[in-house]
Amino acid sequence: MEYKKNTHGFTLALYKLTHYTSYHAFKRSNKMLSYFLSTIFLMAFCSLFVDTKSSHVLTNMSFSMMIVYIFIYYVVQAKARTMKKDSQNVLKQIALWNFINFSWSIYDGIYKSTNTDLSIEISFQHERTYIQNIYELLFKKHKICPSPDELLNLKKYIYDLQDKTINTSKFVIYSTLTPDLVMQLKKYNILMEELPRKYVTVPSRFDYATDTHDWTKLIKFNYRNFKAYKLAVDPNEYEKNFVSEYHKVVTN
Repeated sequence: MEYKKNTHGFTLALYKLTHYTSYHAFKRSNKMLSYFLSTIFLMAFCSLFVDTKSSHVLTNMSFSMMIVYIFIYYVVQAKARTMKKDSQNVLKQIALWNFINFSWSIYDGIYKSTNTDLSIEISFQHERTYIQNIYELLFKKHKICPSPDELLNLKKYIYDLQDKTINTSKFVIYSTLTPDLVMQLKKYNILMEELPRKYVTVPSRFDYATDTHDWTKLIKFNYRNFKAYKLAVDPNEYEKNFVSEYHKVVTN
């Protein structure tokens, strides 16, 4: 934090691209990289319509910037792999049926009710390369949505943490949800409190289209459909119904 306070301009932008401690910051880094890549393509395109001298300058700048982009992209993705590996390790520890949730992941969050809160973000998003997205949209027919056992696992995870404290610090759990996900969580009596938009983590158009297996989402993408919610569970309802819900899922 002290480094960030005393850093400005390009150096600060570079720091934000390559350093993050939360899933929200990782998505921000990806968004900045997308803008950077768009600038490179724009410069390369403009080089086709200017005089020879200017064209050489733009081409050389585009090439140099592409090298910088590739380097930063590698660093960002390398840090992301570590972050996702940590999430997988947590999911293994909390798995109810000895399998890893595919529909949601666990990351460090940015929302806090108080300065001492321990923030956890539940993400239903999946990041892929463009090639992976195209392949899944073309050849995979299923939609990536939470199954009953995964939602029940999430409910138990929220219940186990919401009243726990570590050195007087409480856990707060939140997630960015679409209207469809809100309806699914309500079916399992997961309580939701809407948060300000600054806590919303929006996926890319391509990732969202693949998650929903709907090409039209590339055009109809509306970031206003995504809202951040604080998640909680009513302890009385949980203790009364969880065992029956658990057996229902297991027997099915």
